Amino acid sequence: MPKVKSKKIENVPKEITDYPKTDSILYTDGKRSYNYKIKQEGLYPQPPILVYTQGKNKYKIPNGYCVETTWGRGEKKKTVKCFINYVEGKPLFKIMYGINFSEEVQSNISSTTAANAVLRKLFPLNEKSLISGVHLFGIHLITLKQARENVRSTKENNIQLISLEHCSKSTLNKRQHKFGNQLKQHVQVEGSKIYGKDQVVLKQISYSIRDMDFQIDYEEKNDIKEKKLISAVQAIDLNYIPREGYRALAAVESNLQREWAISKQ
Repeated sequence: MPKVKSKKIENVPKEITDYPKTDSILYTDGKRSYNYKIKQEGLYPQPPILVYTQGKNKYKIPNGYCVETTWGRGEKKKTVKCFINYVEGKPLFKIMYGINFSEEVQSNISSTTAANAVLRKLFPLNEKSLISGVHLFGIHLITLKQARENVRSTKENNIQLISLEHCSKSTLNKRQHKFGNQLKQHVQVEGSKIYGKDQVVLKQISYSIRDMDFQIDYEEKNDIKEKKLISAVQAIDLNYIPREGYRALAAVESNLQREWAISKQ
């Protein structure tokens, strides 16, 4: 009788969980298993800040993420606490280990760099051992990916931006602050591609939306800015300059304080 060739059974990765009802996720691919306890789900930054892992899979790297990961068996069973936070537009991978997680390693190169650094600390006699940073941090978990994308989708569907003419001064300030921070991060990321290690530092930007002008001073300290605003108010009051007149003047001279900022004083 002819021999029947047996088919190899491929190990299909599985995520066993009832997340978010529970904070635990068990991942196994038939060869290895990881138990994750999600401390902070995190979110995916918006492009162009969002960074992907290296390699063919290109997983999205979250920001504000924290997870406790347990792997291994018997004496080799270990638990570490992993963090990912974006610093100046680049993810910083930190792993805390040891008694009460009192020791740590970190890397801004990749999750695998941090993972293998902690592996050498935990198993100093096994210098040739390697571990996947993607798996140790749980960056690949589909459960978390879907949860983060659902949160963003829900927020985007629920948010209806109020037009500028109906915004309060505090709302205008918040939008300007948010826009300025995102622009700064974008400039730092793109600047590093052009200037390398020489960091691009924003000092001031001016922009307009409809008939409203905005100016952001990145280096100016709050007390100096406050004094400038007070001086501008005093000059306007002493010389009886109408609000409309100052607004027209500020529109053609970007270095003047914005009219809406003056009116707050």
